[in-house]
Amino acid sequence: MKVVEMSGLEELLKQVENIASSLSHDVMEKASVEAADIITQEVQNRAPQGPTGNLKRSPITKKLPRRWDLPALVLSAIDYRIGPHAHLLEFGTSRMRARPFFRPAVQSKAKEALDRIERIAGQAIEGGLK
Repeated sequence: MKVVEMSGLEELLKQVENIASSLSHDVMEKASVEAADIITQEVQNRAPQGPTGNLKRSPITKKLPRRWDLPALVLSAIDYRIGPHAHLLEFGTSRMRARPFFRPAVQSKAKEALDRIERIAGQAIEGGLK
């Protein structure tokens, strides 16, 4: 029977712990906020300009509270207090065709937003390996 001897396991475990601690809630929330801001800006750019300009002002980035020791969720959304009619334009009504702006904005900027998260997380991981 052959015996396999492993060395460096303690160092590997230490590096894994460093990586895990470098991806803290604060780091992941920062990445999420920056990614959501990319989407929010594109939604604002694509929103139709009406007489009040409310729809252009209604896109927001919202960070929800942390729960269950997890990073906070971050959303790109419409503030319905400012643009309560956004869904009518996005999906249309029985009397008006849809004029989507939110979904196309998300689709056009999803890769850029994910790349931003990847870059920030990658920098944190590299920092944890030093």
